[in-house]
Amino acid sequence: RDKLTSKGAKQFYPLLRLLLPALELGVYGLKETKIADLYIKAIPLPVNSRHALKLKHFKKPQYAHAQCGNFSECVYAVLEHRAIRQSTKSIGDVNRDLDELKSLKMEQRVQWFQHAMQSYTALEQKYLVRIILKDLQIGVRHESCLKWIHARALDKYNMTSSLLKVCEMIADPASSGAAAADAAKIEI
Repeated sequence: RDKLTSKGAKQFYPLLRLLLPALELGVYGLKETKIADLYIKAIPLPVNSRHALKLKHFKKPQYAHAQCGNFSECVYAVLEHRAIRQSTKSIGDVNRDLDELKSLKMEQRVQWFQHAMQSYTALEQKYLVRIILKDLQIGVRHESCLKWIHARALDKYNMTSSLLKVCEMIADPASSGAAAADAAKIEI
C-alpha cells in the first residue's frame, strides 16, 4: 500500500480497472446471451449441441447442470478442454484486448473471441467474461478496495467516477491534504 503513494500509482490503474470492472467507464454492449452466441460461433459449436445449449440456457439446470445460473462457470466448463493450457498474457495485454473489444462492431467480435480462445486459458476467459459483464464475483466491494488503497480514494471516485483520476490523485503526494480536497471540489 505504501508503494502506491509513489509515482507508480498511475501504473496501478490497469490492474485496478480489472479488479473493479463495475467502476470502469465504457461498456462492451454484451450480455450473457450475446457472449454465448459469440462463443458458439468462435469455437464453432453446432447450435443444438450440449455445450451450445449450456451457454445459451445457463440458467436452466437441465442444460447447465452444476454451473446453473453462473454464466462464467458455464463458459469455463465449455472451454476447459478447448482453450490453450498456458498463456503469457500480461495485465497490459488484457487491458489492450478489452479496449479493442469495446471498439469493435458486433460483426467483428467473433474474431475477437477466436483470438481469446487462442490466447487465454479457460480460467482466464472465465474472468474475462466476468470483467465484460462488470461483475468479477470475488466478494470484494469497491468501497473496501478503494479505502484500502488510499484514505481519500473512495471520495475521489465518488466525485469524479474515474478510476484513472483516483490513481492520479494517489500518485500526487500533494493531493492527500486539504488542498487536494479543495481541488477535487473545483474539479467537479
